[in-house]
Amino acid sequence: MELALAGAGLSALATLEEGKQAAKLGKIQRNQLFAEAEAVKQTGRTESREKRKEARRFQGRQLAAIGAQGGTVSGSNLAILAKTAGEFEADASIIQRNFALQATQLQNRGILAKFRGDLARRNARMRALAGFGKNVGTGFLLANQFGGGGGGGASTGTPASTNIGTSQSVQLGIPLRR
Repeated sequence: MELALAGAGLSALATLEEGKQAAKLGKIQRNQLFAEAEAVKQTGRTESREKRKEARRFQGRQLAAIGAQGGTVSGSNLAILAKTAGEFEADASIIQRNFALQATQLQNRGILAKFRGDLARRNARMRALAGFGKNVGTGFLLANQFGGGGGGGASTGTPASTNIGTSQSVQLGIPLRR
C-alpha cells in the first residue's frame, strides 16, 4: 500500500511540475511577443517619421521649382502643394497603422500563449488529482483484497469485493489466488 501511495504521489508531483513548466513557458512566450510587438510599433513610428521627412524634402523641391519659374504659392500651386502634403500624410498614417495592427496581433498571440500555459497548468492539476485518486483507490482495493480486508472468498476463487464505506460492495472481477 505504501509503495502505491509513494508512486501515486511521485506521479502527481511530476504532473504538477509539467503544468508549472507549461505555465512558465506561456509567460516567457507572452513576454517575447510583447517585446516583439513594441519593436514593431517603434519600427512603424520610425518609418512614418521618415515618410514625413520625405514629404518635407519633396515639398521643398516643389517650392524651389515654383520659385525658379517665378511663380507664387497661390492658386493652383498652393492646391498642388496641399494635395501632395495630404498624400504623404495619408501614406505615413497608413504605415503607422499597419505596424500598429501587426503589433496588436503579436500582443494577442502573447496573451493566448500565456492563457494556454495557464490552462495547461490547471489541466495538469486536475490530471494529478485524478491520477492520485485513482492510484490510491486501486492500492486501497488491492490491499484490502490481498490483505484479508475484503469480502471475497480466497479459497473459492470467486471475484473479490470490498466495502469502501458505503452500503454497496465493489466487484473487482479478478479472482483471488489461492
